[in-house]
Amino acid sequence: MIHVDTNVIIDVLDPKSAFHTGSREALAEVFESEGVAMSQVVYSELAVGFSDRADLDRAIGKLGVTRLIMSDDALFLAGRAYAAYRRRSGKRESILPDFFIGAHALSADAKLLTRDPKRYRTAFPTLKLIEP
Repeated sequence: MIHVDTNVIIDVLDPKSAFHTGSREALAEVFESEGVAMSQVVYSELAVGFSDRADLDRAIGKLGVTRLIMSDDALFLAGRAYAAYRRRSGKRESILPDFFIGAHALSADAKLLTRDPKRYRTAFPTLKLIEP
């Protein structure tokens, strides 16, 4: 199962996005080949754009994306990635959602479909990335 980053789902849900077509095609391709999953962090980030939970659940349901629960291994990896980020002079004082999303995919030995690969490549060099 391929994990998907928030930005790709936002692109797919917003037909006005400059990345809508590319993200939609990439999501469809990976869905056909292996299936698509997302973490609770992606769900939480998507909730920012919805005033009603039922609307968010319907939107995700239409896409066919499976929601997964993060393991303790993934949470630990996210914390370690954040610690390394801070050692590299990272400015953010709270852990970034990308660390959770990347760690979740890596701990599941899954590929990550993302439009923003830079931070993932730095934090998780062995994580396999798919870019739309």
